[in-house]
Amino acid sequence: MVFAVVVDVPPAPAAARTLTTCNAALGAGQCAAVEQGPGPGGPPRWYAVVRYDAEGRARLTIELYEGNRDGPRVASSELEFKERDSAEERWASAGVVVAALVAAQTASPSSTEPKPAPAPVLVPAAAQVSRPPVRDAPAPWLRLDLGATLGSESRAGPLRVGPLGRLGIAFRSLPLFAFASGAYTVRGSGRTDLSWLTGSLGVGARVGFAQQRAALEVRTEAVLETVGIEASDGDRSEQARRTRFGSRFGLDLSGYWAKNWAVLLGAEAGALGPRVTIDVLGQQVEQLPPFFWGFVSALRYDFR
Repeated sequence: MVFAVVVDVPPAPAAARTLTTCNAALGAGQCAAVEQGPGPGGPPRWYAVVRYDAEGRARLTIELYEGNRDGPRVASSELEFKERDSAEERWASAGVVVAALVAAQTASPSSTEPKPAPAPVLVPAAAQVSRPPVRDAPAPWLRLDLGATLGSESRAGPLRVGPLGRLGIAFRSLPLFAFASGAYTVRGSGRTDLSWLTGSLGVGARVGFAQQRAALEVRTEAVLETVGIEASDGDRSEQARRTRFGSRFGLDLSGYWAKNWAVLLGAEAGALGPRVTIDVLGQQVEQLPPFFWGFVSALRYDFR
């Protein structure tokens, strides 16, 4: 059976867009505007009124009547829109809903009682892609070593000994650490009284084992050292100070007996320049070669 739908909407282009989508759903020539008059199939069987609500342009109301505007209302529907929806999209949706209401009426016997309208076709909003939370990088921690060091510039020479302190920073994501150290040492015997004030900056790598309760560390340092020299002959004494630069390499073994506490033992060797020559009363009495060696023992605390 051929039937016609008259759509009562505002003038073009709104009416044209509504009629286009309505005819696309029901068939060519089935939908026409009021001012176009009866279609080729004769007087319209259905009359649709499409209008916006009185408060704004966010809602479209569609009412379907039988025969004409004064006939019984058989169905109605409402469409909600968002502000970003264009007018063309809104009127196109209205044509689709008009066609759906007419199709629902022609699929069942005619009735003057309002019938529930099919659910309006709504365009789903764009899905928001949720990103996984960004995990913070593991924070490094500080560590403090307090202990003693002893060593010498020559194998047969007297040892120098004194306190040692190191403050470092260790990284959780990498087996690396950096540190600064300071030591004050004195020599126990010799023809002259010598004292050393040593400072350094260094970096190193750490390898843990025994379920991370022990570690072997290799370090390299840039060293600045000043040597205090005091010599005396009876009532006469002389004092001098020399500064040397160089590098030092070390190997440390640490073992933890608690979460933050460890005992550390290490060995180190390096070279400093220039060579220091000690003269007393015009005579050379001692010489400090550039190469030196030593041992370290300390108590470590990790601030983590």
